Amino acid sequence: FEIDFFEKFIKKISIIDATFIRLFSPLNTLEKTTKKWLPILNEAKAIASQYEIILAIENEPVCELSSYSDVTKFLISNELDEVKTVWDPGNDFSIKNNFIMPELNYNNIIEVQLKDWSLDEKSWVSLGKGGMPLSVYSSLSKASHLCLETHVGETEEEKTLAATQSLNFIRERFS
Repeated sequence: FEIDFFEKFIKKISIIDATFIRLFSPLNTLEKTTKKWLPILNEAKAIASQYEIILAIENEPVCELSSYSDVTKFLISNELDEVKTVWDPGNDFSIKNNFIMPELNYNNIIEVQLKDWSLDEKSWVSLGKGGMPLSVYSSLSKASHLCLETHVGETEEEKTLAATQSLNFIRERFS
């Protein structure tokens, strides 16, 4: 993470009135993440705030902060109130065979990404076709921003079909 590059990036995205950017924690242990990443994160937060851009950490399975709970604990323990979360329940579900809905703080969630994971196929599938508990989707009515994220299909036709199926699922749940 190069802070000079980050500052140039922030200046450029401020031109398009971006409101937040999502970050991912490093690929190491929480102790190393805290020691190595926290000073850089604080510096990045100061730069972003000059442009009224919010930093948000997403839970990502290959990262140390892989679950919503990990991200939330990290933010609270380091008193990073201005940093928000991008919650991806599909990522939480994909790393746990016994998914338990976390207690969500919607004041700290800037975006919820929607996708579904098939435990049987070990792959991403259209919303509603995987194992994500339906209670997760019904709880999202409080979220201020929802984002459809798809990793389904090889061809353009397969990708379009998967996205259409997911959009139809969202319409049924949120209409």
